[in-house]
Amino acid sequence: MESGILSNFSPPIHLSPANSVEGISKKGLQRYTDCGKIQGKFTPKSPKGDFNTMVEAVKAPFRVFGGRGIHIFEAMKQILTFFALISCFWLSAQQQILYCGHSHNDYVHEHPLFDALSYGYKSIEIDVWLHNGKLVVDHDGIGLDSKKDIEELYLQPITERVKAHHGRAYDGDTTPTIFMVEFKNDAEDCYVVLKQLIEKYKGLFADRMGRGGPIKLLITGHRPWQTLLKGNELYVTADGDIKQSSESTPNYILERVSDPYSEHFIWKGKGTMPKAQKEKLIALVKLAHDHGRQIRFYALPQNENVWREMLDAGVDWINIDKLERFAAFYKTYVLVHGSSGGCHCIRM
Repeated sequence: MESGILSNFSPPIHLSPANSVEGISKKGLQRYTDCGKIQGKFTPKSPKGDFNTMVEAVKAPFRVFGGRGIHIFEAMKQILTFFALISCFWLSAQQQILYCGHSHNDYVHEHPLFDALSYGYKSIEIDVWLHNGKLVVDHDGIGLDSKKDIEELYLQPITERVKAHHGRAYDGDTTPTIFMVEFKNDAEDCYVVLKQLIEKYKGLFADRMGRGGPIKLLITGHRPWQTLLKGNELYVTADGDIKQSSESTPNYILERVSDPYSEHFIWKGKGTMPKAQKEKLIALVKLAHDHGRQIRFYALPQNENVWREMLDAGVDWINIDKLERFAAFYKTYVLVHGSSGGCHCIRM
């Protein structure tokens, strides 16, 4: 993923008719001007933060034209305010895409699939049980007769979504969105049924290198290693354990590695991450990336301090239960730090 740094960033003032140049509060103006950078561009500092002095300074060159010059100034101010409003509206209307966001157990949310898509998540986790010839979506495998299968809950809706978004899950996004399908039982038999669905919805799926359709399939849980390791499966990759990072298995088969957060770390986000744990995190990320694999920690504490450390270290996928909260956090994170440093090694 792209990386960049915008230091000392403070979000810009969003102008409204009652909040144009002379309507900005002195406190707001000071925040606006003192940051020194607005969306990556330098802006002049206000003269000692004195609002009236600044306005008079801007008006001064127009006074040589007398009253008509001041009218010109007012007209230009209104035009600039109008374009600022249009710009702010355009920016706010853009879909934020969380290229590191993984919607954990997505089906437990009020609106499976659509809640995650509304916040821009690029990896969506779907637990399935093979039951009566179908891949039924559920975590515990209880009451499967009354539960929906993956086709009804995910494949049919995403197909309609893709039709409405120019062949992609998100407008303007050229990378596939990942469905991480967790087989809860009978790995090889589950895969047989999944392959039938791949054939039925073939235009929907990207191949294992990320080429083709808008959805990429990644298998976790009970993985059908016997079949996958033959290397002939073109439309799926697998999620392994972090201890498998350095294995010789090609990364187009073993694409991602994941472990429980608590298996490696005890820090829960209070204060700063201990040095030894941070060094271990960085080393695990580097090991995975050196072998062309993506990395994820699941069951991690759901708070901003932990998320920030994961992103700073280059963790590719942040395992999220609180979809809205992380989306808001990530928006601010990107503004300050640029995109996270995860590698997303497979050509997506």
